[in-house]
Amino acid sequence: MMQKVKIWWLIVGGLFLSFIILNIRLVFSEDSHISRSYYISEYERAVSKTERAYIEKEAMIVPKEEIHITADAEALSQISVQPGQKILMDEEIAAYKTEEAAKEKKKMEAERMAYEKELMALEEIVAELEVEQFSDDPTSTFDTEEINDELTFTIETQILQESPIEAIAIVESRIAEVQRNIDIIDEQMTELTVSNVLASPVDGIIGDVIEENGSVTFVLYPNDKNLLTYLSENEWRKINENQYVELDPLLVSKDVEGQQEMDENSVMGNTKKGEELLGTVLEKQSIPAVETTWYKEMEKVVKLPQPTAYELRIDLDEQIINKPFASMTKAKIIIHEALNAHRVKQEWIHMNNVLEDSNLSMGQSVYIIGEDGKINQVSIHLEFIDHETVVFTSSIEDGTIILNDKKRKLFSNSFFPFPSEWPDKELLKTFTWEDYFKYLFLY
Repeated sequence: MMQKVKIWWLIVGGLFLSFIILNIRLVFSEDSHISRSYYISEYERAVSKTERAYIEKEAMIVPKEEIHITADAEALSQISVQPGQKILMDEEIAAYKTEEAAKEKKKMEAERMAYEKELMALEEIVAELEVEQFSDDPTSTFDTEEINDELTFTIETQILQESPIEAIAIVESRIAEVQRNIDIIDEQMTELTVSNVLASPVDGIIGDVIEENGSVTFVLYPNDKNLLTYLSENEWRKINENQYVELDPLLVSKDVEGQQEMDENSVMGNTKKGEELLGTVLEKQSIPAVETTWYKEMEKVVKLPQPTAYELRIDLDEQIINKPFASMTKAKIIIHEALNAHRVKQEWIHMNNVLEDSNLSMGQSVYIIGEDGKINQVSIHLEFIDHETVVFTSSIEDGTIILNDKKRKLFSNSFFPFPSEWPDKELLKTFTWEDYFKYLFLY
């Protein structure tokens, strides 16, 4: 008798367990048609804003240009400056011996003629490159060997490596430099004629005084500054000239004391409350960097790209003030930008999805909670991927809840973790007993 009772209990227990398993299967299987509510443990609220991807670099403050003025050591009666000294435009750098001034003026005239010859050659190259730019079969139509005496190796190499548009920019940059040198020589010749002195063509600092091989070279750093950094080959491919760069607003701050405590919303130089400081990529070199003064200085404080580094210059419209040469700052070069965009983890995006309960292909999509409180799925447009996150644009409104990548049945209900903060009292007053009843017993 007891044996039969045990068998019946085993049968009943087995049937009950089968019933539980069947219900679990019906409710929780992926193809279940039974309505359910999902517990939401991971989500974000959509906030559309300008999203950017960067290459972040350490950058050094350097002079926009270096002016080199060379004189015959025997022709000078005295040197009036030393490295590190501030100097004003037309202030004396050195004085010539009276009998040597005329000889020096002739040397300057010869140097000026050489620059004029180079200027003509460069302008000719620009004209030919402009024709080549619009040619159906763009090939080099000029021979750099014919004008090799007027071109530096660096300029010649860059012209041959780049496209016509990029080559024009390189040559025009050199044209500006040559014209600047001509202007400096003209100023020196005028000063030499009047007072037999070598004068500074700019306000700035004496960077160095180099005496070698019977000559004296004065290196001048004008007060205008920009930023210098170095790229790896991979970074070089991602960055183009004229791209925007986010910079530290303290670069243009007029407040000398307490800059670190300055409120981020205060007026900084010409950068007003709520504004950001942007620079632009002025120049990226196409040949490996050489060990200049600034290269060596930067190598002391940061690890430069190996095995090859490429020099990059960053300019900004505002004046860098209260920052010495060779001081460091952060530069965030913008390589991607999307307006009115959202950012979520990369795995939250459903790639090449098909809308559940339909044959409509969506491409990429995300799960959201719609206005009716139900789980829905909306298509999005991928803008770019940045550090394991995806930036996208879509019709999703601000405040919408975006869910993680867990697959869910569309138009299902959802519930969230119990809030860790008490709701606002004014909000509680707006709820009636019908609202509480509905949420306690109907959901």
